[in-house]
Amino acid sequence: MKKFHLAFLASVIPNLALSFLVVGCGGKATDQDDEETVSRAKGKGSRQSEKGKGGSTSSGKEKQPVKGGTGVLQGMVMFEGETPNLTSMTDSLREAMNKQGDKAHCLAGSEEETTQQSYRVGGNKGWGNVFVWIEPEAGYYFEVPEDQLKALAKEKKIHQPHCAFIPHALTLCTRVVADGKGTLKPTEQKLLVLNDAKVSHNTKLKGGPRNPEKNETLSPGSQKVVDLVPENEPVQVECNIHPWMNAYIRVFNHPYATVSAVGKDKGDSTYGTYEIKGVPVGATVRLFAWHEKEGFLTEPKGEVIKLEQAATKKDVAWKKK
Repeated sequence: MKKFHLAFLASVIPNLALSFLVVGCGGKATDQDDEETVSRAKGKGSRQSEKGKGGSTSSGKEKQPVKGGTGVLQGMVMFEGETPNLTSMTDSLREAMNKQGDKAHCLAGSEEETTQQSYRVGGNKGWGNVFVWIEPEAGYYFEVPEDQLKALAKEKKIHQPHCAFIPHALTLCTRVVADGKGTLKPTEQKLLVLNDAKVSHNTKLKGGPRNPEKNETLSPGSQKVVDLVPENEPVQVECNIHPWMNAYIRVFNHPYATVSAVGKDKGDSTYGTYEIKGVPVGATVRLFAWHEKEGFLTEPKGEVIKLEQAATKKDVAWKKK
């Protein structure tokens, strides 16, 4: 009888262990390619996602397409209230440059390169270098028309003429969703990092799990093509040789994203304005605005808006708490 019990347990225990393993590995994924919209991740860095490798919803149904169109979404991002001490931030930046062995080269940069870049606010309170984008509601995905894909720039560039990355904030669309299962297909858009300075720059790009750290030194005059994939986390660009140098990239699986404008001077009326072309007229979407220091300027879940006409205007006003 004892032998029977031992044989029975030997046959059952492996099956029980296998059952626990199957249950334990059944958690939801959290990548941008999966379910995009309703539950933006908490914290300053992340955009939200819902589930599933193919972009299907938690009910197992395929997502439905929302086709891009001819609409335009435009507005202004405004910084209300008192900004941080920008003069002090610029003084600290230039002090760091003065301590560098190649300080003459660094300080020879333009005002844009030798002035703090995090809070670019115009006289109109327009706030530049803010990421603005839309996402479809849960259960939907953006179907990007071929003409919009063909219109994408083949390259987006980050320059390093002296000791700052130009531009400071950049969006990419390297892949788009091809179907309701979340299949991704590549676009022709790539990131090109150029060292157009007379000194070497170490260029480090680091995002979330889909964009692990890429780190290499670029000699003067050299360049590097970098392939980044869509994900929720922003990609931070840094230089270890000049530690104050940084920039931010957000990589999307659609082209409906931009960065608010930095004006030529404080009196420039375009400061803080943004425009997203080709949006789907008539669709209900969620609007997001995100800043490198302050995180989401909208609610992390986004603000629900309807693109009701050929040109929809939507401002984003934010006040530092």
